[in-house]
Parts: sequence; structure tokens; C-alpha cells
Amino acid sequence: MLKIFKGEIKNWKEVGGEDKEIIVVSREAGSGTRTAFEELMKVQKDAEKDGKTVKVSALYEKAQVAEGNGAIKQNIASKENAIGYISIGFIDSTLKTSKIDGVDATEANVKAKTYKVMRPFLMLTKGEEKPGTKAFINFIMGDAGQKIVSEKYITIK
Repeated sequence: MLKIFKGEIKNWKEVGGEDKEIIVVSREAGSGTRTAFEELMKVQKDAEKDGKTVKVSALYEKAQVAEGNGAIKQNIASKENAIGYISIGFIDSTLKTSKIDGVDATEANVKAKTYKVMRPFLMLTKGEEKPGTKAFINFIMGDAGQKIVSEKYITIK
């Protein structure tokens, strides 16, 4: 998969599919989802910046860029030979998930940390939480909040 997103593999026949061009679809530069995907899947290359070696995007230069998970979903669902990445809450019957190292993208595999293309959602505060903030975090982490989360995303419990 790495070679597809870097543009080193450009046709599905190279990976056992039909003789069709691969359409790579990606989030826009600066997207947290894109940054996480590139880090997790190592779609990066070394570059020099201010005398130091840093990691930068190595995404295929002909990748189609879409802003937001909804636009990515629409692009992939409407193009037969497209591949991209999306937050799990947007997955439905119009899309097919990909196995990574033979592991399916399921809630159980994400929780077991065997599906490696995943990242946590972090809630941060500056200093001590104010009472309203603390109440919100407690709600989200409680049974009622986790029930809401479970409607589209993976719960923490």
C-alpha cells in the first residue's frame, strides 16, 4: 500500500488486480487525518530544513486531493479504481475497507491494536479543567457519552 500512495505502483495489475490506473485520493495538506496516515503508513521522505533532517510528505504528486472525510468518501465511492483513507465513522456499504498486514479494519482489531492504521482522539485542556469542562469530559467517558460515540466511532471502553 505504501508504494501506491507514494506513486511507485500506478496500476492495479501490479498488485494482482485489473489493468486499470490507480486513482489515489488524499486529504489536503495540513489535515490531521492526512498527517496521521502519512506517519502511520510511512508515506514520508527525509528533507533538510534549517540544517536538520525532517520527515515530509512523500504522497504521489498526482493524488487527487479532497477536503474532509465526506469528500474523500464521495470520491472513492464514485470512482471504481480509487483508493484513499477516511475516519472509521464514515465507513458504510458504499466503501470497502483494506486489510493491513492481513488484518481487517474492525472495531475489535482497532481496540486490540492489531489494525495499525489508527490513532486516538485526544481531549486537552489548558491547566486544570473548569467545572463545565470536567462535567463534559465525565459525560463523554461515562455510559451515556460512550453510547453516543458508539453510534459512529469506536468507544474507549
